Amino acid sequence: MTGTMARRAQATTVAALFVLAGLFTLASEAEARRRPKCFGKRATIVSKKRVVKGTNKADVIVGRKRSQRIYGRGGNDLICGGGGKDRIYGGSGNDRIDGGKGSDLCYQQGGTGSFRSCAGPKRTLTVATDGSGAGAVASAPAGISCGVDCSRSYLDGYNVSLTPSPDPGSVFAGWDGA
Repeated sequence: MTGTMARRAQATTVAALFVLAGLFTLASEAEARRRPKCFGKRATIVSKKRVVKGTNKADVIVGRKRSQRIYGRGGNDLICGGGGKDRIYGGSGNDRIDGGKGSDLCYQQGGTGSFRSCAGPKRTLTVATDGSGAGAVASAPAGISCGVDCSRSYLDGYNVSLTPSPDPGSVFAGWDGA
């Protein structure tokens, strides 16, 4: 065998050993380490497409283009937008959405969730008490604590729970006007 053929044979043997040893999985692990993070977790979906859709399971979605539409479909998703005017839609889970840089619109279409770096549209929720009884009304997420602050703006589509706490001797009669 000539010197050149011997070197090719050695290179082929070495490549075959790498495949057998499973060393090519190291490349995919290295790629995973380079993936961007969203809320401290490595992304499972990274896309530059105009429309990005998550799966029905919990995803970590990172948008990499300006003005994307990103949909977290199901599960408890972590969704981070890129720069620009993204529209980010949470799905049916307890999603956490970060609009990132730019003027982003964030919506929670189903379940519950939280937003960061998201612009409107916003709606104001105001609680007014009526009657001679006494007590308080609190919201989850925090923001309304009637007696002190009976109004708060929330992003459109955001789920807010109100909890009445009547003082002793008072009765909560129900909600009206919602």
